[in-house]
Amino acid sequence: MRQYTYASEYSVDEAVAANATNITFNQPVAQYNENFLNFPAGTIIPSGSYDKTTGIWMPSNNGLVVKILRITAGSADLDIDGSGNPASDSALAAIGINTAERQQLATLYQPGQSLWRVPLNHFSGWDSTGVLDHRRAQHRQANQTAAGSHPPPCGIHPQ
Repeated sequence: MRQYTYASEYSVDEAVAANATNITFNQPVAQYNENFLNFPAGTIIPSGSYDKTTGIWMPSNNGLVVKILRITAGSADLDIDGSGNPASDSALAAIGINTAERQQLATLYQPGQSLWRVPLNHFSGWDSTGVLDHRRAQHRQANQTAAGSHPPPCGIHPQ
């Protein structure tokens, strides 16, 4: 199994100038990246952030590959489980996607676009890992979902 990562560093100039140690959000902010590894919708994207004070990668909530199926009334219909069907409003709300986010996606992307969606709760260095053996990850996700639990957050640990 091989892994690839997408790393980014987020900051705010005014916070840096004020020597702020962190910037946190009152609700997660979604980071979207085009699905450059072509993982199927529903694939889990493990994610974590770098704590500069401890020098440790900290686990965070997993991201998810979503696919825009079509635009309906100015809002993107999303496949979040690989079924090829649009997710219900309640399924989208369960993972933090609201109507405003779907409307923004509809203005930025065309139907057929697949994206990594990773929730961020603060600005810092972030790393999202794409696991090449996505079938194994999806099988594990299906078993955990069938058992009534959700996949645990996964930290970033180079191997």
